[in-house]
Amino acid sequence: AIYDAIIQGVICVAAAGNSEPPVPGLRYPAAYHFGSIGQVIAVSATKLVGGVEQFVSNWNYSPGGDPINDPENSFIDVAAPGCDFPILGYGSTGYGIGCGTSVAAPFVSALSGLILSIDSTLTPVQVYDIITKTADKIDQYPYNNIGWNRYLGYGRINAHNAVNVTSGAPNKPQNLTITCGANSRPLLKWYRNQEPDLLKFKIYKKVTEEWGFQYLAETTDTFYVDNSEECITGPPIANERIASYVVTAVDNTNKESVPSDAASTRVKGPPMEKALSQNKLLNYQLHQNHPNPFNPTTKIKYAVGSKQNAESAEQFVTLKVFDLLGREVAVLVNEPKQAGEYEVEFNADKYVLSSGVYLYQLTAGSFTSTKKFILMK
Repeated sequence: AIYDAIIQGVICVAAAGNSEPPVPGLRYPAAYHFGSIGQVIAVSATKLVGGVEQFVSNWNYSPGGDPINDPENSFIDVAAPGCDFPILGYGSTGYGIGCGTSVAAPFVSALSGLILSIDSTLTPVQVYDIITKTADKIDQYPYNNIGWNRYLGYGRINAHNAVNVTSGAPNKPQNLTITCGANSRPLLKWYRNQEPDLLKFKIYKKVTEEWGFQYLAETTDTFYVDNSEECITGPPIANERIASYVVTAVDNTNKESVPSDAASTRVKGPPMEKALSQNKLLNYQLHQNHPNPFNPTTKIKYAVGSKQNAESAEQFVTLKVFDLLGREVAVLVNEPKQAGEYEVEFNADKYVLSSGVYLYQLTAGSFTSTKKFILMK
């Protein structure tokens, strides 16, 4: 009866089931997966950080079988976050931190619906192909960066990548490399896909102390020099950090590809954590907000210089938000501050802002720094 119900051209998503430890054997309805005789997307659970939760997710396996090249030894198609989540109705207190494939499977159901909201004509097979081909090849226990394994299937789902592919965005740039160019500046190079409607490329960057990749620049070339950094090619030094980059392709309809594979290089400059901890001397610093993009709230951290390196013991500080036309839309801080580190929460709903790119600017004494962030409703 279950099999008859799932072969009617409807996308079905099923949890792999939980066991401690996993034991051989198929679990239904997940075992009616795409690689078999059905159209069920079978989902295993991952930790929020790291790879598969190997003591939760079931997978079928044969002792001595090939865990990499024999998908029929497993019924797992993809994985999704399923561990370290707060769960209501859990235990004697009514809430707790839990793990399970039943937590992971709804992420895949939601992603399927999101894909179909963009193109409702897609068949279950096409939706399955998009989800599996855009999944992240995370460090898959115990095999790294392979196309498929019995623990995570084709990888952990990535909604951003899947949506871009569904909307017809261009292919991602290939073979991003970094060399130390003229004046020891990082030189990025990549290959352009043979797509006639490509308009430009966007470069995103993340350094050691930042949470994620942030917009850096755009170009119509297939190379870019980051003049804000200086490469390190010799032995390790005390004040080095890591600069990582990805590149996306943008077509003439302003559709943006998923990011290229990341490339990294060593550059001069202390990681922010080290700089702020040395002798407890604070520099002036405006951090990138987190999360970014956000809806509707995000947090902004900043630091005001100490007595030893500030213009005075107390600084008058302003933190303001502007739209891209330079119009002030919010004032978050407007008062004197002692030297120290601070954090403020920005709620876009309070100011009735629409989706888009905005600027936030910190001024403390003669120090001024401006960064971009994205409100995405």
